[in-house]
Amino acid sequence: MEDKQLLLIDQYADIMRQRITSNVYGSDGTIPSMNELQKDWGVKNVKLVRDVIILLRVQGYIVQSLNRRYRAVNPRIQIQIDGLTPNFRTYVEELGYALSEVDIETAAIVTMPDDIASIFTIDGKPVVTAGAPIIKRARIQGLKNIPLRVGHIFYPANSLAPHITEYLKAMQSDSSFDLLAALKRDTGKIVELEETVFISRVALTPEERKELHITPYNPLMEVRRICLTADGEVLSLHRTIADATRFTYRQRQTVTHWSK
Repeated sequence: MEDKQLLLIDQYADIMRQRITSNVYGSDGTIPSMNELQKDWGVKNVKLVRDVIILLRVQGYIVQSLNRRYRAVNPRIQIQIDGLTPNFRTYVEELGYALSEVDIETAAIVTMPDDIASIFTIDGKPVVTAGAPIIKRARIQGLKNIPLRVGHIFYPANSLAPHITEYLKAMQSDSSFDLLAALKRDTGKIVELEETVFISRVALTPEERKELHITPYNPLMEVRRICLTADGEVLSLHRTIADATRFTYRQRQTVTHWSK
């Protein structure tokens, strides 16, 4: 009997995967309720439907939204990130998507918070000291009605002189303004070194769940990146919190330790 139940779970999971990958559930991906699926499949036991949903959630095909409805994760909007991208907007648009960017905080000159300084370190030492002046920006990047990631970026003020006022006004008027590109144009400074930490977790705060339209059980990928010039000057610090069901990260690098 148990084997028969497992076969039924696999059978209906296959049906659901085919529907999801064929975009049957539309742009918002809302899955019918368990009762509706039970009626659609013509099965007597709602537990079978629940087990199928659990399997698909584990496999990353379904997530649960804040309104408690299940949502399909359409592979059409799962984005593969290949290493460090110079510009996320350009990268996504080259994949054929239209990226939207919305500020959730107005860019401003502030002092480096203690908790942020403590997580951006090299060899155990903060790369920007707490209390140092910085420009902070925060925005949501996504597709139409689908937030993908929340980005918090911190630019040390001393790296932006004498253009800090100009850049601040540009960010306040244009959420897509590329500060690093402007810095290269105006000063010749470019990112040549970067150190990145990947942290897999679930949503920790109500703000994260609200901004990404997810539940506490939704997997997240937090990416912390330090961008430096060749001589070690810090140009930017990035803390990106992404819906992990929407991204695949891939990296290729030269390996030397096997030859030693």
